[in-house]
Amino acid sequence: MYGSAAAKNASNQLFGTTQDLATTGSIQTNSLFINGYYYVPTKHKVRPYLGGGVGYTRLGCGVGASGSGFSYAYGSSANTLGYQAKVGVAYQSTTKLELFAEGVYRGLTSRVSPYDSLDSFGVQAGLRYHFQGGPPK
Repeated sequence: MYGSAAAKNASNQLFGTTQDLATTGSIQTNSLFINGYYYVPTKHKVRPYLGGGVGYTRLGCGVGASGSGFSYAYGSSANTLGYQAKVGVAYQSTTKLELFAEGVYRGLTSRVSPYDSLDSFGVQAGLRYHFQGGPPK
């Protein structure tokens, strides 16, 4: 899984005065997760589920800010443990294929930048293929 965020807004506060700064750069994550799912038993093709996973995350951070003679640059990369929690609904279209929509919360186990948490919440949808039949009934 690849994620990217652009540096947009930064400010500097000195002696009670706040100054907006010009920002550049981005933060990227590359993750590989192992996930598990629990499907709520129903007699319908539409079923809610809970899921979660853990895995490796490689983080790269390169950002800069400047304004009124002030300049700041930060660059770093790190390896850390990532985790995610999911809640969603799946529609079993065939015995091996299902459509899904889910909300996902992702986080990192260690702080690897001078900025606030890089945890995120998102929504995703897609198609899953089950190699050995469908999910448990």
